[in-house]
Amino acid sequence: MAITYQEEQLKDILPEFNTLLRDHMEEISVTGKLGFEFKPDYPRYIKLQELGIFVVMTCRRDKELIGYIVFSMGAHIRYLDCKLAKEDLYYIKPDSRFGRNGYKLFTESEKLLKQRGVNQIVISTKTYQDYSRIFESLNYEFFEKHFTKKI
Repeated sequence: MAITYQEEQLKDILPEFNTLLRDHMEEISVTGKLGFEFKPDYPRYIKLQELGIFVVMTCRRDKELIGYIVFSMGAHIRYLDCKLAKEDLYYIKPDSRFGRNGYKLFTESEKLLKQRGVNQIVISTKTYQDYSRIFESLNYEFFEKHFTKKI
């Protein structure tokens, strides 16, 4: 069983990505638990990817999609010499969360982002599913807290 990491075009993998994203949102979505309906704007995701400001890195076991990490990219609005990549979401199927699969997904995505000229990455973790140890081992620094409220 070979594990591979590669950039893919969302339009080419949409059905299998959607299946995995549904499982992902069932597991972690605060927004869904607040009563919002799951309905991704895939045309916008695809357009952003075509514009080169959105990237999808996948993780496959043989040909099966078992994980992904998605970033938006662009010049920082206040620091123009900073090309920022902000993680939108990441996921590894529960039965594939062993060994270094997740760790390698992050390191491979860093390589891809660096090739794209990114020089700062911002990544998050849930308070109830905390992956801080992985990020700290990759030399990320904790710097901010986020709060959410439905109004």
